[in-house]
Amino acid sequence: MNYAEICIIKRDGKREDFSISKIKNAISKAFSATGIQDEQQLIADVTMSVISQFSLPPLRLPWRKYRT
Repeated sequence: MNYAEICIIKRDGKREDFSISKIKNAISKAFSATGIQDEQQLIADVTMSVISQFSLPPLRLPWRKYRT
């Protein structure tokens, strides 16, 4: 799959190019918050597991407005 062709639509409607590094960073931060440190291979494996789901049909969710 060509990840350069993936466009993410944010909750506020803005469009942004897909970034594997953003997923990796989010997983790394979640690990750190739960006390899991220096597990780069596990972070890489979880990241690849997440992006492998993109080969599945798109998930359609009803649009909801989020209040801040």
